[in-house]
Amino acid sequence: MKIQLSIRRPGGSTVTLPHPQSGREVAYHFQPTLGDPRHTAEVKIAAHAQTLLSIKEYTLADGNDDDGPDDEDQVDTEAKTDPVIAAPVSTKTDAEVTASQIKQAGEAAKELGPKPEVKPTTSVKSLEDMTRDELAAIYEAEIGKKPHPSSHPETLAERIKEHRAASADA
Repeated sequence: MKIQLSIRRPGGSTVTLPHPQSGREVAYHFQPTLGDPRHTAEVKIAAHAQTLLSIKEYTLADGNDDDGPDDEDQVDTEAKTDPVIAAPVSTKTDAEVTASQIKQAGEAAKELGPKPEVKPTTSVKSLEDMTRDELAAIYEAEIGKKPHPSSHPETLAERIKEHRAASADA
């Protein structure tokens, strides 16, 4: 089945999907051919055709001469609900998008939503009330190096305060 990609990149676009039985990667290169400027690829596996056709940028190419995918599964070309997965856009000459990258993009989009309201806390833990691990993390973040493993928490708190004072003066 010939499928068309609406995104046009110089050199075409490569999409890699896992084979349903073997799990080996199958690559489809969507590119123009002689006499046809559309970016198309021949997709022989029905599951891959179904996956690609569920993404709004992929459509059946007009003039499909064959009678559909070679395996027995039927492809529902009308199942164009909200795009399940949005293919990332790239300016690379031969952009390669794997099935896992497409899935990750879709999952990330689902997770996006209104940001939770951040309420300011009324109590801030002082350096003296922190554990050695908490102080070591602050020391590394603010000073830029890990503290000596045998440093006492009081020493770390003192060094952090000194660094903050020196930074404020500068």
